[in-house]
Amino acid sequence: MTITKGRSAFSLWFAGETVSQLGTSLAMLGWTLLAYSVTHDVRAAALVGALRTATQIVTVLPGGLISDRLDRRSLLLLDAGVEVLLYGVLAAFIVTDVLSLGLLAALAVIQGACSGALGSVRHTVLPDLVEEDELGEAVARMQTRDAVIATLGPPLGGVLYGIGPVVPFVSNMVLSAMEWAFTTRLPRRLGTLDRERPTEPLHAALFAGFGWLRRSRAAQTLLLLGLIGNCAVISLAIGLNLHLQATGQGAWRVGVVDGVAGIGLVLGGMLAHRVMGRWPARELIAGAMLTMAVIASVLAVTHSFRWMVGLALFLFMPVPTVAVAAQPYLLGLIPDELRGRVLTAAGLASLVFSSSAQALSGLVLDWAGFEALAGGVAVLLLLAAAVGTFSDAVRNIPAPDAESAG
Repeated sequence: MTITKGRSAFSLWFAGETVSQLGTSLAMLGWTLLAYSVTHDVRAAALVGALRTATQIVTVLPGGLISDRLDRRSLLLLDAGVEVLLYGVLAAFIVTDVLSLGLLAALAVIQGACSGALGSVRHTVLPDLVEEDELGEAVARMQTRDAVIATLGPPLGGVLYGIGPVVPFVSNMVLSAMEWAFTTRLPRRLGTLDRERPTEPLHAALFAGFGWLRRSRAAQTLLLLGLIGNCAVISLAIGLNLHLQATGQGAWRVGVVDGVAGIGLVLGGMLAHRVMGRWPARELIAGAMLTMAVIASVLAVTHSFRWMVGLALFLFMPVPTVAVAAQPYLLGLIPDELRGRVLTAAGLASLVFSSSAQALSGLVLDWAGFEALAGGVAVLLLLAAAVGTFSDAVRNIPAPDAESAG
């Protein structure tokens, strides 16, 4: 299957989104390193990152409302333009050696607000650029792209920072400018052209995404399955890293496991691109959950580092398959006028679940050991596989037709 509707528009958006994600990944580590170089205080450096993240979380829900009320192409241009200006100012402060903790904190708050309020529109435009039956291929491409950037971006950002503290931020500025240039060539309007003027109060409008999720049992089930899969692999990845450190395995082994996990995500995205449309979503989701459950069970009993590395590779490979099987159908269920708010509500739920999973994995590891953590994750994934097999929400996802299967 090949993406046909507005193919040039999708290609332009995908190129802009890719350079934007890469720029963000390159600069992410730089914020913490720069804060420490300015203050020489680990607490102050952590504070800058906390301010940035907290501002992003606070502005996410208003961002979802903005993306539903205003022209999405204009919001994409504004987001890219603000990033160019912000990182240009930050680079100038670094070069002129006038950067202080206060200035850095202020810029971190602005960047977090921009990411929260404007970054959410990135996730809402995809159904406007491809046909409904092409969403699976588009999601598969995005999954593969994100895995590559997540694997290569942070170490490359560290290398760039080593060349010079200003380099990753200038790189992000240039990449954001490229995103802006790509976005200018998108269609003038994205989404429903004439949305009805809202009549509900502001607070009701902000939380309308949660209301829609509460009413849609199918969306709840699909979202829950995605959260279980992501939280399971996050818990195992963090637990495995901590287990290796606690048993004196050495930091390089932790790096190997993380690198192999990233490769697994990349390969999984490529595999999902090939299997989509060949089997029903129920088989793909249940099979992915069952595969991860088996791998978690083996991790619970093995003590060989080589086995851990190999299992980490195969543990992460099924993750994109769940997204490719469920996300296109979920996107099709969401009304256009609520898409931004529903996706931001789902994103907040994912953030809460993943953060809780990280904290819980540390507690279980401390109380009962890695074997109990991996075994518990295996049981959770088995339950998710059962839900994927028998749930009406998953069963109702349309089966691939003959054309898409070819």
